[in-house]
Amino acid sequence: MPKENHTEEKSGGELPRTLWAYGYEILPSQGEDPMKEIGTLLSEEHENAKSTERVWAGRMVREQRITHIMVVSDSPDQTGRINRRIESRLENLKAGYSLSAPMAVTDDDPAQPPAPDLPPGQDP
Repeated sequence: MPKENHTEEKSGGELPRTLWAYGYEILPSQGEDPMKEIGTLLSEEHENAKSTERVWAGRMVREQRITHIMVVSDSPDQTGRINRRIESRLENLKAGYSLSAPMAVTDDDPAQPPAPDLPPGQDP
């Protein structure tokens, strides 16, 4: 049975939350210019989530043949406004894509320090 992941500490103490991860795979890989708008959407949603004390972060990873968008959220819902906006933009680009099922992220190693909260687009 998956354990709940303990994430951010808010003013009321540590909140137990299950985090969910899912990803888009975009074929063929899209260059930086066509994906700028999607990058902006990811940044805006991250800031919106922070201001409403939610967890949502998306990162784009471009490879030679495929582009990935990796999302971590406090909800497994993939029908939200941000998902519709990403998918609409991909359809406008005529880019084929698939969306993975959300998977619970578990805290299997509580001795590991938490990952730093980096702004979208910055790698550790």
